[in-house]
Amino acid sequence: MKITSKFLTALAISAAFTTASMAGVSVTRDTDVMDFAINSVDGSNFHFGVHAEGGTRAMELNSREIDINASRYVGFLGYDISRSITIFASMGTMISDSDEPYTLNAENNSAFTFGAGFMVNLIDSNQFELLTTISRYRLQAEAEVYYAEFEDYSWTEFDAAITFQLHNEDAGNSLEILPNQYALFVGPCASVINSDELDQTSGSVFGMKGGITLLFTDNTYLTGGFEYYGDSSIYYGTLGLRF
Repeated sequence: MKITSKFLTALAISAAFTTASMAGVSVTRDTDVMDFAINSVDGSNFHFGVHAEGGTRAMELNSREIDINASRYVGFLGYDISRSITIFASMGTMISDSDEPYTLNAENNSAFTFGAGFMVNLIDSNQFELLTTISRYRLQAEAEVYYAEFEDYSWTEFDAAITFQLHNEDAGNSLEILPNQYALFVGPCASVINSDELDQTSGSVFGMKGGITLLFTDNTYLTGGFEYYGDSSIYYGTLGLRF
């Protein structure tokens, strides 16, 4: 598997991003106020969930730009190593194809994919005095790398993001089928793809992401979101359970 200098440079930039502050789909448990990092709650630290995503990635083949339609369906297992940090691993199936002739794998091409990553709760506070409808705000960080080997090419992707989240708790909700907390999130993201046959376009590396997370209980959540990179766009959904 070839590691290019562009991949290593972007990896370093994204790692620096993450150390400072980053975020995305909420995998870590819900927390309380700013001192959450030193508090503890009863229950297991394990999380399980399913994640699905699909979109178009702008790539280059022999200096010619093509669109790769990529989808990924994985299950993930996470573990809270502290109140603020979760590590997780994922595995499943990735499907890619191209609608353009004379490109790699014009028909659907599926491959086993696996990856690992981490998420960090950097700030979690209920001190949001500007809006009375907002019960808390949160700053999270996430980074993930995953790999797939197709018939004609390999695909290594490193994703990282920062999101600012606004939470609104519906304490008066008496129906269990309705979420008791809503969280809107938005922030910058980066996605670096390394392949032995394809090159990533410069317009598909840095972008923005946003979406909504619905928390039905302290242990169950559903997230839907999108990522926009200028040359590429991705939509995704995650269903998670803490047990």
